[in-house]
Amino acid sequence: MQHQQDPQQHQQDHATFTRPGLAAKPVNLAMCQDLARVKPVDKKVQIIGRYVVSPNETIQYDYAGVTVRFVFVGTRLRLRMNGGRNHFNVVLHGLTSGEYQHSRFGTDDEIAEYVIADHLRPDQAYDVRIVKRTEPKLRTWVTEFALVELVEILIENGKLLPALARPPRRIEFVGDSDTTAYQVCGETSDTTPSPQNQDVTCSWAHIASQHVQAEASFVAWSGKGVKKNACHCLLKYCACDGLVVPELYPRALASLPASEAQMDWGQWVPDAVVILSLIHISEPTRLLSISYAVFCLKKKKNTIKNRNNINSLVI
Repeated sequence: MQHQQDPQQHQQDHATFTRPGLAAKPVNLAMCQDLARVKPVDKKVQIIGRYVVSPNETIQYDYAGVTVRFVFVGTRLRLRMNGGRNHFNVVLHGLTSGEYQHSRFGTDDEIAEYVIADHLRPDQAYDVRIVKRTEPKLRTWVTEFALVELVEILIENGKLLPALARPPRRIEFVGDSDTTAYQVCGETSDTTPSPQNQDVTCSWAHIASQHVQAEASFVAWSGKGVKKNACHCLLKYCACDGLVVPELYPRALASLPASEAQMDWGQWVPDAVVILSLIHISEPTRLLSISYAVFCLKKKKNTIKNRNNINSLVI
């Protein structure tokens, strides 16, 4: 079976955007003659990036770029989730036809059902990736993103299939707005940030990981630095919590202290860690004791203790 190469996901000129709540239409489950209910902790479901498992076997996450990937056959695919007002990309790959479909959708801050794909061929297996395009706790003038909780995967007239082989490499990217592609889809004339204009799959980090066939995990926040944060003067008191990267890095969930969401360092072990922040490249902090170089060295020492098979650190 020959598969077409996945086109670069940042070229989504024809993708359709669904406003929050539009996709969350009530569904009469009694009318679904064959409905497969899948917990996101199922071993056939791949989670790429940082996440935690709740006592109810739901998946919680909030970092940009966290990807839920699985293979299924069926006529309709839905997700039951609390999207926390975040925005997501969907990449649907027909494994028989080789065709790719790209779409995106917004969510509400409550548990609802979202139609991810409809009118599918019942005789074809599909590989689907749902990518969180927005960063954790991104504040605009009126909005703050919340935690994502994936409750259930619903497949009509079909079932979950064994997962495809994962890419041979894993890279963790630590950075700021350049890593999360903040406002990358907006116009240069835009003065107010919009969640619709952020897409981590357009970032240099995501594109680079695709070129080297690697899974990517993003530990990044707009405006966050090692020594200090870069915040707009009008928003620094309401948009910046004062925490810097060394304080935030140990968090399994970016919006919760490490003490409230324990990090499993063996959950997703990178082959390389790439750390880049334009906030500090242009500032004279590299000679300070809290510079990026010192943070990298400290981080390498700690990660070697917790991840014995990490191979390299790239600065």
